[in-house]
Amino acid sequence: MSRPRGERAAPGISTVVWGAKLSRLVDLLSAVRAERTFGLVLWLQRTYLRRHLRTVVLAAICMAISSASVAALAWLIQPAVHEIFEARNETMVHVIPAGVLLLAAVNGFAFFGQAVLTQRVAEHVVAELQSDLYRRFMTADLAFLDARHTGQLVAVCISDCGRVLSSLSKLLSALGRDISLLVLLAGVMVVRDWQLSLLTLVALPGVGVGTAVISRRVRRCADLIIDETGRLTARLTETLGGARLVKAYAMEDREIERHHAAVTRRRDLILEMTRARAMSAPINEIVGGVAFALVIYFSIWRFGVADASIGGLASFLAALLLCLRPLKRLGAAIPDVQEGLVAAGRIRKLLAVQSEITDAPDAVPLPQTGPGIELRDVHFAYVPGREVIKGVSLKVPRGKVAALVGPSGAGKSTIVNLMPRLFDVQSGCVLVNGVDVRKVTQASLRRGIGFVGQDAVLFDDTVRNNIAYGCENASD
Repeated sequence: MSRPRGERAAPGISTVVWGAKLSRLVDLLSAVRAERTFGLVLWLQRTYLRRHLRTVVLAAICMAISSASVAALAWLIQPAVHEIFEARNETMVHVIPAGVLLLAAVNGFAFFGQAVLTQRVAEHVVAELQSDLYRRFMTADLAFLDARHTGQLVAVCISDCGRVLSSLSKLLSALGRDISLLVLLAGVMVVRDWQLSLLTLVALPGVGVGTAVISRRVRRCADLIIDETGRLTARLTETLGGARLVKAYAMEDREIERHHAAVTRRRDLILEMTRARAMSAPINEIVGGVAFALVIYFSIWRFGVADASIGGLASFLAALLLCLRPLKRLGAAIPDVQEGLVAAGRIRKLLAVQSEITDAPDAVPLPQTGPGIELRDVHFAYVPGREVIKGVSLKVPRGKVAALVGPSGAGKSTIVNLMPRLFDVQSGCVLVNGVDVRKVTQASLRRGIGFVGQDAVLFDDTVRNNIAYGCENASD
């Protein structure tokens, strides 16, 4: 109910409402970090990164060396100003520039090492992800594959894994190089001037809140973009695979319009996410500018009331300026990492799917001889409650030929698919050579069946290999 004009809400109620909103926001951000971000990073570490522990350790060493060399450069500012400009030490005129050159070279080589090693780890992890996904698709139940469009599965293998690659390389760099560099530079700042260091802390809340808001928007957009990419890939697969049908019915214009609409939706989502990611730049610049301005103002005031070290101030300012660069990289990396973690979450769900059609613990090889094929009171439904086969029983004796005849949708192909156990019956049983197909190994069952489907499929291989598919030892 709306308030009458001019009436003010009680201050206590407003405080409670905003307090509740802030509490919900904190709870939401905590849940996202704890359940999604940390959980997915931990899953990647336990499942994949631990396989490359040696390379990760070498990359971490390179990152530490690079960070230490940059921090040492900031540290050298104070002795350089004092020894060269104030004390007029002629020896240091040659020593300090040589030290700066040495530190710059060390930083360059260490940066090269960590860039190569982190990318190597990321590429290996993504290759393993793609292999595991393909293995899961190939070993999954046919019902699992039928419930998902081929284009969407292709998009997961290529597009989503690509996002994981980008985010993983940036995550490793951010955790190793940028955070360690910030810690070391903060140490230099505290040692040089702890009061000014405390003053720079006013920038942290602004960076934290801005990063949290941006991350949430990026995650939402990334989720929608991945969905739209899967649908776009599915549409391309459908129309290109069914090009004959599209042309036969003169549906080219309609399919072009549908494709344009899908591309436009995906473009708009990408632009929205780009705007969200780009917001980190002005936030970091403004917050960094505020911190730097406060430091300059406080330094000028302090020089007016007390003696202070120019070299110490120069070293502090150098460390502060050097902090801005890793902060910017972290701000730019967090949205990319969030986008990759959305993709990793989808991949993890697919990898967690378990096959329902498995070999029984006491499964035996299919007998080579027997009475033939028999169906006993078979019931089957693709969707629970909607049976397509109801109480079918039939026998095909060994050495005989049988034909299943009926209208489209009567269940002929379904009965054939039950024999090699591409699906499991809901009730009843299918027997081959007198044995229930659920009691024999799938490999032996399917090796004993020659299958010619109603769909023409040609693999990107030689004619000979297409003809001999499933029989690798066949002679020419």
